[in-house]
Amino acid sequence: MRQMAEQLKPETHRPQNLELVTSKYYSIFENVADVIVVFAADGTITDLNSRFEEETGYTRQAYIGKKFTESGLLTPTSTATAREKFLEGLKVTVQHQVFEVEVIRKDGNTGHYEVHSSFITEGSQIKCVQAVFRNISRRKQAEQDLVEISDFLGSIIDAMPDPVFIKNEYHQWVVLNDAFCDFIGKPKEVLIGKSDYDFFPKEEAAMFWKMDNRVFTTGQENENTEKFTDASGVTWKIKTRKKLFQVLVQFGNY
Repeated sequence: MRQMAEQLKPETHRPQNLELVTSKYYSIFENVADVIVVFAADGTITDLNSRFEEETGYTRQAYIGKKFTESGLLTPTSTATAREKFLEGLKVTVQHQVFEVEVIRKDGNTGHYEVHSSFITEGSQIKCVQAVFRNISRRKQAEQDLVEISDFLGSIIDAMPDPVFIKNEYHQWVVLNDAFCDFIGKPKEVLIGKSDYDFFPKEEAAMFWKMDNRVFTTGQENENTEKFTDASGVTWKIKTRKKLFQVLVQFGNY
């Protein structure tokens, strides 16, 4: 009886529902919202989920068996990036990678994707690579729109004849118009990220910060007459009007 138990013991460690587990895994593989690509260790595509067809317009059968970096699915720049990342992963020093690529769809348009690639190993040997392609085209478009809006607003304030500046909560200049730079006597690239203490006498800088902090603390608009010494050493009396703006920046998946 003991001998029989020992013979049966290995069987108790085998999954009794292997077919069910495989079926559930494949169901997830097929229905996940991201594109999943599985490669062999030599870069040959061995499997693609159905999302691939929805995202690219190509059939899976047309690409299974092809080398991914030679498939023509990526732009030249993205192909070079993917090849570099793949070779880097083959060193087995990197188990997980995140990078971005542009995919060329069947209709000729390109889509931006964030790739999460995992190198599946057995001992020191790479068995396969699983790459999840997440569509971030909307996020990229939003980022581009933000740049264009920022450039547009920058052109508007640069057209204003009066000096205009925006400071963050650390009193650093983050936005300046040309009139402000001319008034200070310093170029924009020198002023951005700096504060009053970097350019003005200590007493003047302290007064500027005092008025800034009043606005930051109360949230109320402030008008004040202040002394200002320019780059040539000439002291002016200026009237400033400061108002608090709160900017909410939120990042997420698109």
